[in-house]
Amino acid sequence: MFGVVKEVDVDDEGLQEFHSKFFHYPLYLDDNLDVYKALGERKMGFFGLMKLFSKGIFGSMGSRLKKKQIEGNLKGEGLLQGGLIIFDKGGKAIYSYQEITGDELPMEAVYTVVSSIKSEDSCPEEK
Repeated sequence: MFGVVKEVDVDDEGLQEFHSKFFHYPLYLDDNLDVYKALGERKMGFFGLMKLFSKGIFGSMGSRLKKKQIEGNLKGEGLLQGGLIIFDKGGKAIYSYQEITGDELPMEAVYTVVSSIKSEDSCPEEK
């Protein structure tokens, strides 16, 4: 597992805190935004911002962040949306999820995909 970030030198302190407290896997800078392009190069629009302020800060997302003791800030480019890509053991993308502002990751689907990859690893390959 690894993470991809779209910028550095904007909030390096916040990025370091995220890495040390919440995401203990390698982080890579995507200078060309290739991962974001693969995820559709989507930017949060007006309705996404409204959802962030209504559901996010004051609703379920705000509650989740508070419970996990995650503080946000408004530093850096915050409109480009990310997501998740899962690759099989051969490097082929087999699952993707495009971020929906304020929503949690679909962990059941992620678990199912990762479990299927793990079960393939434990099965002898056909010859």
